This record gives sequence, structure tokens and C-alpha cells, in this order.
Amino acid sequence: MAIQPTALRYSCTACGWKKTVSPTSDALMPGEFYSCCPTCKNPHLQTQKLEGLSSLVHDLRHKIYNQ
Repeated sequence: MAIQPTALRYSCTACGWKKTVSPTSDALMPGEFYSCCPTCKNPHLQTQKLEGLSSLVHDLRHKIYNQ
């Protein structure tokens, strides 16, 4: 049974790029995981788990706009 991981917010300290991803299962697909910034290729990304209300808001927006 697939377990949905918590939403993550990636941000680049060098160029300011940000991306929030909410994987649908524990098998990550391209675009759901970042090891470097896609804009400036900086390998030092900050990763923040979205929990509680932030995670709920992100999931609702994802479901509404990606139907």
C-alpha cells in the first residue's frame, strides 16, 4: 500500500527559486524531488516539511487546480 509523504518546500539560497511538491505516493516521480536548483544548479537547497495547516492548504490548492 502506498503511503503519501508530507509536502515539501524546496528553496534555493542562491537565486531565490522555490517549489512546493506534494507527492501522491512514496514512489517519487520526476519533478517531485530536487537535489539541486533547476535554475542555477546550486546543490545546497533548503528543504522544509509542510505540516498542519500549510500542508492542508497546499493539498487543497493542488486538488482544486489540477483536476
